Amino acid sequence: MTNLVQGALYPAVRSKDIRGYVIPIAPINEQKRIADKLDSLLARVDTCRERLDRVPGILKRFRQAVLAAATNGELTREWRGESKEHLPEQTPRTWSRCLTKEAGRIQLGRQRSPKYHSGSNMRPYLRVQNIFEDRIDLSDVMEMDFPGEDFERYKLHPGDILLNEGQSPEFLGRPALYNGELPDACFTNTLIRFQAHEFVSPNFALLVFRHYMHAGRFSSEGTITTNIAHLGAGRFGNIEFPLPSLAEQAEIVRRATILLSFADHCENEVKRGRSAADRLTPSLLSKAFRGELVPQDPNDEPASELLARIRAAGTEQPMVKRGRKAGAR
Repeated sequence: MTNLVQGALYPAVRSKDIRGYVIPIAPINEQKRIADKLDSLLARVDTCRERLDRVPGILKRFRQAVLAAATNGELTREWRGESKEHLPEQTPRTWSRCLTKEAGRIQLGRQRSPKYHSGSNMRPYLRVQNIFEDRIDLSDVMEMDFPGEDFERYKLHPGDILLNEGQSPEFLGRPALYNGELPDACFTNTLIRFQAHEFVSPNFALLVFRHYMHAGRFSSEGTITTNIAHLGAGRFGNIEFPLPSLAEQAEIVRRATILLSFADHCENEVKRGRSAADRLTPSLLSKAFRGELVPQDPNDEPASELLARIRAAGTEQPMVKRGRKAGAR
């Protein structure tokens, strides 16, 4: 019926066009069976949607639990041979702690300035708009002039972790690992770079920072101005950093990767399921009006007889003249 809609500003369907529109008519008993079947099926579709809509929240809590277990020692408790007496809130006896600035080199990127908008050493750079959790988006990359020493100072290297320095509080410190996706790229001061020391795995550090973002550790350290929170390299560097052995860091990363990949897989399946559920309603309605939703019964009164009675009833109704309302002039 969309082809009957007219008007761009105020779309509408004219009554004379509807009167000329042909619609299928089923026997009255079949109409009742169709309506009952539709009520049952559409209710199940709605229930399916509601359940699917709850899954993202469950997966979010699952990811947060995995990250917490990865950084408090619970994920590898039996790998270390410890009993269940160890509580997740406690630091394992075999772990040590340091400050983040002791676990790696911390640096803010270069500030943007009009004088760098052109020059003979134009380089791509990453900014806060490119850094998402565990993902770098290269769909919108800009360039600045990074001559000589500036390029050497701000050039990114595989294994660097970039964190949002300024962001809305819930996303403050959102981290991603740079793996050389954009060669010879630099970064601006909207990002903090963390370069892990030799006793820290960059992938383990990424798990720590993802946990701190979700747990609100970064937002509790940040300062908020006009709804934007700023972490600052100094405050970031003074946050505590859990430090298991390199062997345990590798095992933590291995286990966490499996669990988080499972969550990603579930999320993709949920999206496909939601898309399929959204297609079910129009599909069911289409089947209903093609006569394919319920079986037809030869004992039903033919629709032609129903239409004949409707037409007969219409011709028997007296015409009612419309007059002016009382008081109208």
